[in-house]
Amino acid sequence: MKKILLIASVAVMYTLAPSLAFSKDTLTVVNPSNKASPATVFAKSYEQALRDSQSTYNVDFYQASSCADADAKYKNTKNSIMIANADVNIASLAKGVSCNYSAKHYNTTLITKSYLKFCRKSGSTKEFGIDDTTVGIASVILSPGLFKDLNGTNLKLKGVPYSGSKTVLAAVLAGDLDWGIIGAGVVNSPLKAGTIECPFDYDPGATNFIGNKLPDLKVPTMPIIQIIHHNGDAKVNDLVSAAGTNKKFLDGIAFNGFSETKNSEINSGDVVLVSDHIANVFNNYWKIDTKPGLWSRIKNIFK
Repeated sequence: MKKILLIASVAVMYTLAPSLAFSKDTLTVVNPSNKASPATVFAKSYEQALRDSQSTYNVDFYQASSCADADAKYKNTKNSIMIANADVNIASLAKGVSCNYSAKHYNTTLITKSYLKFCRKSGSTKEFGIDDTTVGIASVILSPGLFKDLNGTNLKLKGVPYSGSKTVLAAVLAGDLDWGIIGAGVVNSPLKAGTIECPFDYDPGATNFIGNKLPDLKVPTMPIIQIIHHNGDAKVNDLVSAAGTNKKFLDGIAFNGFSETKNSEINSGDVVLVSDHIANVFNNYWKIDTKPGLWSRIKNIFK
């Protein structure tokens, strides 16, 4: 009987040995952006690049329910990779929630941006703000000061909040909205198909730059800024960095409108530029709280 038990135990250990020997740690990609956002298209693309570029770690994707949820997951999970979205951070600050994702130049591996476009259904004759004009936009971007700035003294634009660019696009195509402010990553395919047109763009390099039509805008450029950073060691840093140089990933985000991508030698000045953008948008469009200390929290998010 003892021999049988011994043989059985050895057999079980032999069976389990390979799985024990080759068990992998996990890299967790944390996404604070709404599922309907172009930022989530970016995050999912990066997740795939991370899977494709290494086999040392398993890869999990965590879709956070809020900025605070993403912050907690990142801080409490080993080897987490935050796909930070500046707009989410700005909106959370407006709610009095400072989600400090611990982004520093030494743990940041990629910074990129994609500009929003002003679009209407192809064939629409609805002019931009001449008469009462409904404009859909992601609720995370729809701030108290944005449409006040866009309207100036003579336009009649009414902002309508949606969960993200995907739902804004669907509403524009369905005729439920006159116009939509939509991320390039969501609108590029219907643009190519000819089902939608985008007469104005927040991209300062575009010929139809909105700043040319409305030169007095306080914030003439409104990019979606993505920042990839992590809480791992040097080995994780190398893997996270390598995924950000994956050609398929870079080609994909370029198609989705992401440009000015920096994925090597990130310095403190790079992350301070993100901090300055957050401060500028918050100050001009969201700032309703003048309590001491709030502004210093904003300015130091990414320093």
